[in-house]
Amino acid sequence: MRHSKNYVFTAHTGCASDMLELENIRKAVKIINRELRHFRYGTRGKKSGSGSQSYSQFYVKCQGRGPRTLPSLRDGRGGRGYDQSLPLRHATHMDVYIYEKGDHAPWQKIVQKHQSEQNNFQADAGFAS
Repeated sequence: MRHSKNYVFTAHTGCASDMLELENIRKAVKIINRELRHFRYGTRGKKSGSGSQSYSQFYVKCQGRGPRTLPSLRDGRGGRGYDQSLPLRHATHMDVYIYEKGDHAPWQKIVQKHQSEQNNFQADAGFAS
């Protein structure tokens, strides 16, 4: 069972149908991003006020999988050179993920919201900041 909610599928680099599926996923994400940008920055949306919301963009990430020792030795990096990540050129298969671009620390938004609520409370109660 996969622990990531962003995991899509595992693609084998030698399989043409998997590579076609990966290409289709990339095209779909590209279209989604284009539509989100259009919705956010469209002239009609901005004038009516509905375009002021922020919409995140997405991207496809391929994480290389497969044997690591031999490619690492061939590239002159020692036997454990690709323990952390395997370049796609050496991968026999890859895991495909779709991630959201932008703020990767949502806790900052929560802290800012909490601080603004405290400031509003103090202003309403007549406290000086």
